[in-house]
Amino acid sequence: MKTIKKIDVKSIALPARKRVAAYARVSMESDRLAHSQSTQISYYNDLIQNNPEWEFAGVYADNFISGTSVERRAEFKRMIQDCEDGKIVIILTKSISRFARNTVDLLNTVRRLKELGIEVQFEKERIRSLSGDGELMLTLLASLPRRKAGAFSKVPLTAMKSKSMMRIYHYAERPV
Repeated sequence: MKTIKKIDVKSIALPARKRVAAYARVSMESDRLAHSQSTQISYYNDLIQNNPEWEFAGVYADNFISGTSVERRAEFKRMIQDCEDGKIVIILTKSISRFARNTVDLLNTVRRLKELGIEVQFEKERIRSLSGDGELMLTLLASLPRRKAGAFSKVPLTAMKSKSMMRIYHYAERPV
């Protein structure tokens, strides 16, 4: 009589896919910047969904809001809450200045996410927040966008001083 041998099938555990989200922001309202925003969203949708090791966790985008404070950035705050709820393990963003223009907010947020084991990847600067030198590089580079923003705000003041020195005034600007 023939015997039947039962072969146990071992289940092969596939590695868990990482839940990846992206953050995009533009600070000024214009057709060109609105197009930039939609381009960023489309880019991150494709990038995340075409990586077999990643699970799409969404793209969070704040439109026409300054990055100098976290308070008015509803999508940013929603993304951080989703991180705290365990829905995200990696955040992709174009650059430090898109993520935060305030060094204190940037470092506090990155440190909080690091405590949760969540990595932020800054594409332009090629920085990963969980790497050994990630926080040091962020600290150094985070001050650059702020100085750049400060330089732009000084342009009108400098122009007014130059006009004053050369005694060139428009009727409304003439000192009394």
